Amino acid sequence: MIHISASRRALLPALLLSLALLAAPSGAMVMGPGQITASTTIPSQGGFTINQICDGLLTAPGWFNGFAVNPGIIGTIHLDFATPQALGDFVLWNDVNVASEGISQFRLDFFDASSALIGSSPVFVGPIGSTAPAIYPFPVVENVKRVDLVVLSLNPSPRLEIREVAFNWSDVVAGEQSTFGAVKALFR
Repeated sequence: MIHISASRRALLPALLLSLALLAAPSGAMVMGPGQITASTTIPSQGGFTINQICDGLLTAPGWFNGFAVNPGIIGTIHLDFATPQALGDFVLWNDVNVASEGISQFRLDFFDASSALIGSSPVFVGPIGSTAPAIYPFPVVENVKRVDLVVLSLNPSPRLEIREVAFNWSDVVAGEQSTFGAVKALFR
């Protein structure tokens, strides 16, 4: 049996997120306050405001950050990008304190720069009591300026809590200086 110290256990969720994101089949990560701005009409609770789902804080002690809502409230969260993106999968780090809280069923609606709906994902199911993120692949959607995260239902606990969200994009264009290995990795 392997013994892990308490201080290292505290870093485990961030490590799991890093490993999961590295394993994602996409070219680059879209996350953090420079790339995503979150907004919603859903009222936050306990100081866990909507901007904390895209603040990029993933390491202890900040990994408990996130968005929290009074029990039983669901709705839509708007995720606006600084520039249009080609998106290939969604990363959801559900739950703030791992007590079966967070999103159960959700859908993603994609909008272009003129706010025209350009597509929707199938209905996805979020993890229950997750300490690691879940990655939800979908066919690449081009020129996305905003994504609406439509929360359809909650996990067994009736509290909507989200630690962090991110996206991966897959439209990476090889530059003239790219090595063959780098180009090959893009199109695996």
